[in-house]
Amino acid sequence: MYRLACSITGNEADAADISQVVFIRLAKTEKEFETSRHLKNWLLKCTANESRSLLRSFWRKNVFSQEDWMEPEVKPQDPILLYLRDLIQGLSKTDRAILLLYYWQDYDQKEIGSLLNMSPGAVSMRLLRIRKKLKTKLTEGKTNHE
Repeated sequence: MYRLACSITGNEADAADISQVVFIRLAKTEKEFETSRHLKNWLLKCTANESRSLLRSFWRKNVFSQEDWMEPEVKPQDPILLYLRDLIQGLSKTDRAILLLYYWQDYDQKEIGSLLNMSPGAVSMRLLRIRKKLKTKLTEGKTNHE
């Protein structure tokens, strides 16, 4: 949940807040979940919805965060991982969410479409375009570093 919220909002503090809101919603719900997979889908759907609501909010559109004014603190890591992180962060919020759900959460296109209000075909096409875009950028980066 946290990674999905972070991927959509691009902000760790917002992701933590959204995770908390979703857990509070879970505690208040009287809904019965048939399986753990059903619960997980519900949690991710709520997380995606809360993240999009935050992005549409007046506060988010009209106020600058402190992070916008400060230099980001980069922890020393493998340069390749930093490069990959930067490439992924350069994608749109929706594309990052699709990557996260597909590769890290093992959701298929139909499930991702349901969570993000997209058709499975649209998810499949986005995945194809994301892979192509990342491959192009990785190839360009490899050429530039040689």
